[in-house]
Amino acid sequence: SSWLGGGTASTSLQPWLDPSNSVATFDGNAFRCGAENIAITAIIDTSVIVNWDAFIDTITDFTLRYREVGASSWTNISISDTNLVYGLGGLIACTDYEIQIDMNCDTAWSGFTSSFVFKTDGCCDSPGNIMVTNITNSTATIEGTSIFAALSYDMRYRKLGTANWTIINNLTNVYYNLTGLSVCTGYEVEWRTVCAAMTTSWNSVSFSTNCVTCNSLSYCTAGGWMDSLGYPFCRGRVFMELEKDNGQYDDNAEVFWSTGAAMFIRAELYNNFEGLDDSYFAHMEEIDLCWRLKRAGYRHMVVPQSVVYHVGGGTLPPTSPRKVYLNFRNNLMTLLKNESKRKLFWLIPLRLVLDGVAGVRFLTEGKFKEIWAIVRAHFYIYPRFFHIMKQRKYYKKIIQKHSIGEPTTTGFLKKSIVWEYFVKGKKTFTDIV
Repeated sequence: SSWLGGGTASTSLQPWLDPSNSVATFDGNAFRCGAENIAITAIIDTSVIVNWDAFIDTITDFTLRYREVGASSWTNISISDTNLVYGLGGLIACTDYEIQIDMNCDTAWSGFTSSFVFKTDGCCDSPGNIMVTNITNSTATIEGTSIFAALSYDMRYRKLGTANWTIINNLTNVYYNLTGLSVCTGYEVEWRTVCAAMTTSWNSVSFSTNCVTCNSLSYCTAGGWMDSLGYPFCRGRVFMELEKDNGQYDDNAEVFWSTGAAMFIRAELYNNFEGLDDSYFAHMEEIDLCWRLKRAGYRHMVVPQSVVYHVGGGTLPPTSPRKVYLNFRNNLMTLLKNESKRKLFWLIPLRLVLDGVAGVRFLTEGKFKEIWAIVRAHFYIYPRFFHIMKQRKYYKKIIQKHSIGEPTTTGFLKKSIVWEYFVKGKKTFTDIV
């Protein structure tokens, strides 16, 4: 049975009560006769629509009876109609009723069905399903389910732990945009319904405004990509070019890698793929892990609605020469462990040239420690080349063992980020991709 409007209904209705009346004879064959599948729709305070089915569509004579739940006497209504629908009016608001239907089976009546229970609308209830959405640093949207009997609604809110409320009266629906809220603050919001005869108690919900204002995307990047030469970059940050956060990347999207400052991964996957490589220490170890997972057919998704607090540069400041060393060193290690051998034959020599160009750029800026950091990065790799290749072989076996399909390539840019940025002058993720 279908059901709308606050009552309860039997999920297994018997279409007749008297077995002796449930079988009639037609041309010598036994057949069933009776009403079934009672449903109540269009419920308001004083009326409903009753629908039902019949075993024999040609039967037109029915008796419908109803009463308030708990009452002793029934109100009987005779119906002659093949539409199997009846508009029942004259009901009392916010009242439980039960209904039964009897059917004329030519030679006998089927007997009344079991009771179908429903409740009329018109109860003066507090607003239900109160939700807080679209929360920012200073605003929030409050919405909920309207009440049929309401004349208006009152809403009030305050900071958690304080005594004074801000009250807003005579609202026409359960929807309101709060503005001018304090950053990173808990609030309590309450609603009540004003009806003709009474006003309900308050219905409460709590929430907190966001705690940070992200003016740029330096550590609010919406996931990372990788270019054809193995240079990682972010949605919203290309090299040191930071885009202003105007919500342009507030969409759930697949990316090549997830930043280690805000990564969630199932423990089973993390353990199966050996987690982060300890030899990295810091920088790009999450890219190495994400690349392994993508080679095994897994996907990386970014969910910008999540909020993560991260102290950028807490391990190493952005200007540290050691940060330069780790970035250059770990990037080469990641390529050697994950890129195809055929591509490495030309990619590694090209990267040596490009790293040399980066050294020249540091020279023009007088950053001699950064030049030495690049040299140290390369001289870390050379004597450990064969060890890294053994790691490559080891991880390849792990990937093959736990693979779920073909490698996923979303988030891989088939262009050079260096060429796009420095030669073509494209500075934003959207312009480049």
